[in-house]
Amino acid sequence: MLILILCLMIVPNAALAVPQQGNYVAIGDSLAAGMTPAGGSGQGYADFLAKRITNNLGTYENFGVPGLTSEDLKNILDDQSAQFPLIRANIAASDEQTVTALVMKLMGISDPLDPSLSSVVAGLRSGDEMVITGVFARLSPVLKLRIQKAIHNADIITLHIGGNDLLLASQPENQDVILDAITKVGANTLDILTFIGQNQDAKIYVMGYPYNDQLTGTLNASIQNATALHNGNVTFVPTVEAFKKHYQKYLPANNVHPSHQGYMALTNILWSAIKGK
Repeated sequence: MLILILCLMIVPNAALAVPQQGNYVAIGDSLAAGMTPAGGSGQGYADFLAKRITNNLGTYENFGVPGLTSEDLKNILDDQSAQFPLIRANIAASDEQTVTALVMKLMGISDPLDPSLSSVVAGLRSGDEMVITGVFARLSPVLKLRIQKAIHNADIITLHIGGNDLLLASQPENQDVILDAITKVGANTLDILTFIGQNQDAKIYVMGYPYNDQLTGTLNASIQNATALHNGNVTFVPTVEAFKKHYQKYLPANNVHPSHQGYMALTNILWSAIKGK
């Protein structure tokens, strides 16, 4: 009987790998941010997952930024000048409230009446490319320091990046340009993982994209290869299969942003990966 009890004590239990009150950091693009099919801000898989990981006791920080590319993120973390091409385009078509929400996200400000916001928002909405470039040059190191501090204390980190690189390369569509961009996403992902992997105790989960088409398949393969090349506690999380039979429900009107049900599906996929199922 004693031998049996001792054996039970040392048998690995996948559930034990999940912290009782872990610290969770989400990094990436609009899917990490939880953007809705209507283009608004909503509850995404990171928000749902955070409730399971932190148990309302740990910390949760979301660095998901709509329009962010892997090139943007790599440059931010490498102290280089990020161009933010899609974010710039989004700002040009957005109202003041939307731009303010973006700046609050980048700067980590929770109060929309914070006096430091007005000049930054005004600069981004000025339409002057030199002014906008200057504002982003000031925001980039702020975002890097916030990410660096967050990952230092994280138990679990998710990364969802690369989809916007493919979107940019597809306008206009040129097969060689697209394939070059996909290859670059892989290289950027590896660089980003090197930075995130400074916390050797954190478990990192790199998300694939759920769209069932050939180019997305190639993109996911590039991201997965980068994950495999990284020497660290990193897991690639495929998502296509879970969406295949539920496209209309999970991605209504063929939108790239999932519905509530779609984000819940991503949450469950991730949770299974974290628990080792």
